[in-house]
Amino acid sequence: MLKDALKFLTKDSSIYGIAGAVTKLLAVLTVPIVVRILTKEEFGITNTVMSISSIFVGFIILGMDSSIARWFFNDNDDPNYRKKVVSIGFFIQIISLFFCLIIFILAEKSLSNLLFEGDSQLTKYWKIFMFSIPANAFISFSGNIFKWTFQRNRYLILTLGNSILNVALTLIFILIFKMGVFGVLLAPVISSNIFSFIGLYMNRSSLIFKSEWDKKMVYDMLKYGLPFTGIMIINNFLPSIDKLFLLRYVDMETIGEYSVALKIAGLLYLVTSAFSISFGPYAFSNWHKSESKKLFGNILTIFFAFTISLGVLLSIFGELVIQIFTGGKYMSALKLLPILILSISVKGISEFSMLGIFWSKKTYYNLLTSLIQVLSILAMNFILTAKYTVFGASLSLLISDIVYVLVTFYISNKFFKIEIDLKKILLILILSIPVHFIAVYEINSVLKYIIVMPYLWGIYRITLNKNQREETFLVIKSKLEKIITRK
Repeated sequence: MLKDALKFLTKDSSIYGIAGAVTKLLAVLTVPIVVRILTKEEFGITNTVMSISSIFVGFIILGMDSSIARWFFNDNDDPNYRKKVVSIGFFIQIISLFFCLIIFILAEKSLSNLLFEGDSQLTKYWKIFMFSIPANAFISFSGNIFKWTFQRNRYLILTLGNSILNVALTLIFILIFKMGVFGVLLAPVISSNIFSFIGLYMNRSSLIFKSEWDKKMVYDMLKYGLPFTGIMIINNFLPSIDKLFLLRYVDMETIGEYSVALKIAGLLYLVTSAFSISFGPYAFSNWHKSESKKLFGNILTIFFAFTISLGVLLSIFGELVIQIFTGGKYMSALKLLPILILSISVKGISEFSMLGIFWSKKTYYNLLTSLIQVLSILAMNFILTAKYTVFGASLSLLISDIVYVLVTFYISNKFFKIEIDLKKILLILILSIPVHFIAVYEINSVLKYIIVMPYLWGIYRITLNKNQREETFLVIKSKLEKIITRK
């Protein structure tokens, strides 16, 4: 069962991982160019504006992504039922967008004062980038439909097309037209709007435009989805909290350095995002099986070991990565990597810690746990960021992610308790954390390279039991024999 599950997840993760990897890789490949053209202050401005603007997408989606996913699989044999579910979710978002536009026009100045303390430069760029927010909401809508209906090719066209056009426009605007910050922000506005229409056009067969609304379904979907609105807003607000605090304690140049550290650590999202996309549908379709609780626990251990190992390797070669991406201009970002990478690794576990809450259908728990997380990160930023600036902001992210995972596991276990091997998880952490800091703080410049293989061997031994190691060996042996035979 574990072998079949991993095979399915590996296949789907690899497909969606291609989209995620290429998307992030394209964005990453522009970083060496962007950071060399923009000043540290300008780079800090672009990242601050993009981060804070993302808060507003949740007000448009209104939790319909979660509602559609939950109702979509209720009746697997009726395509008209699924079209009705998708259509209701779509038109609720259209109505929401209309009201959001009215509110934004009326409250623009108040929002600027609240977010940027009335800074005219930040406000000007923010108003430009906000045109991408509705488009991103509908790209997400179309991408989800493709994902749930296993239309992998269309999903790839949508996500990769948007990313490629965004990168191409960014390079044209900053290299040819010398548009600076304005060009970096304008590119995603244009690309996201184009591909939001392309996505909706490709999804036209999933929508019903002439149909009476099922009022009970509308009510049930709103009731289920609205708590996710708060959750999405909070989740999009979380990456902005650090910058909102840092704006008040450091200059934009320091925020630019911090933003580079976030981008490099964020390479780990290539793995966690791809896994998240494939694990959700797999878990929903298998959690009714008797062996699922043990199965999910085994997958969790393997996934955590894999992501944290990749994070350690990223720390070990962090100096080289920063040198390649920024020409050494942002080398101070290196010391932030262990904290930020650990934060992403821990947050990845939330795919498992939330299962019981999804199973229960009690979505107010989602909102409750998200509120706890945002309160914890606010508290940590109040305590740490004023004194330790970017280190404090980084620690706040890590602590809040740990709190979130622990709280969600505690609640989820009341409804759907995954069989987790805590001993293995703790051993993986105990082995990995010292290696992170040895790599970054260079206790010995050669030591970090010497310990790579012993470290990976240790993770392998901890993660897999004897039978799993033997099975892995046989699979690798079989693959190698096939390659040799072909030659």
